[in-house]
Amino acid sequence: MSPAMATGWYLWRRIRLTILCLLGAIALLAAMTLLPDSLVMRSLIRSGSVLTVMGLLSLIVAFAYEGSGAKTPAASGGSNFPVAMLVLPVKTKNLVLWPVAYATFVQLGVWTLFATLVLRPQGITVNLAWPAFAMLGFTTTVQTSTWAKFPVPMANIVYALSGMGIVAFLAGAIATGTITAPFGYGALFFLLRPTSPSVFGDCPARG
Repeated sequence: MSPAMATGWYLWRRIRLTILCLLGAIALLAAMTLLPDSLVMRSLIRSGSVLTVMGLLSLIVAFAYEGSGAKTPAASGGSNFPVAMLVLPVKTKNLVLWPVAYATFVQLGVWTLFATLVLRPQGITVNLAWPAFAMLGFTTTVQTSTWAKFPVPMANIVYALSGMGIVAFLAGAIATGTITAPFGYGALFFLLRPTSPSVFGDCPARG
């Protein structure tokens, strides 16, 4: 089995219910937008939209393999990369990069569907790009803080909070036009660099 298929199957087993529920919720909400408009209908759609966004945000934790059986305390600074993945005959860089690639594909896809089929029919104009990049930045920050070996306890918590704060600031600045999109996207890309093999390749606890 190829590294892509092995990682994809492991992720699919863990988060398939979340993804299927999100797609089902989007389909239901999209159908509801086609029904006659009323105050009750708008309230139902907005409530469902909030729950859908919460489900989308839960993917941030899911793609970091949280709850996969890792035993290292979260604040210890140690790696919580799942042991089941470490025994696969796969290069470490592939163990790291494929979850990032799948997270990018799934989050971009689900967000695009939600914004196009649910939000825009309600007259809510949203930018497709910056929320997706923000979610990717949050996901990668959580992945790095969860998988990497930090030299001192609590360093991973500080890294995660600082990284997500920076991502949120840049995303907000792009959304309000405070900074240009190319500058903001470049900064977000720079924040994703810890997932490159040269920096992040030895983070999982293979030795």
